[in-house]
Amino acid sequence: MGNAGGAAAAPDGRRTILIADDDAGVRQLLCSLLTADFLVTTAADGDAAIGLIESGGSFDAVLSDYSMPGSNGIEVLQRARQRLPSARLYLMSGALPEIARQQATETGATVVAKPFDGAEIKKLLAESNTGSAGEHDPRERQVRRST
Repeated sequence: MGNAGGAAAAPDGRRTILIADDDAGVRQLLCSLLTADFLVTTAADGDAAIGLIESGGSFDAVLSDYSMPGSNGIEVLQRARQRLPSARLYLMSGALPEIARQQATETGATVVAKPFDGAEIKKLLAESNTGSAGEHDPRERQVRRST
């Protein structure tokens, strides 16, 4: 479900994204939603995501769940910011403690509330295609799941 290490740019022009979530269903959903527009790499926990980033993976965006085994989403995004300064960062959570929300904002991440709507996730990531990460205005997005 995705490439093994992340690429600087997909040969077909798609941007690269790392999705980190311990819920296989969420990973599969996001992968199916985003594969047309992104070269998708997935990680089943925070430590695996950090390993991909540390091993030289180059990603245009990192979309991480907050609560995962091993390293949490804040730790993943902090490492991504250090290694991938121009990457767009997104933190997903159904219930985010205020301190984690502050840390996400300090890291330059956009908070995406779970449950989310697939079309809204695609729209949010498409919006991030303009400007640089330094110009990105971190904000909380309430992205709801369709019923």
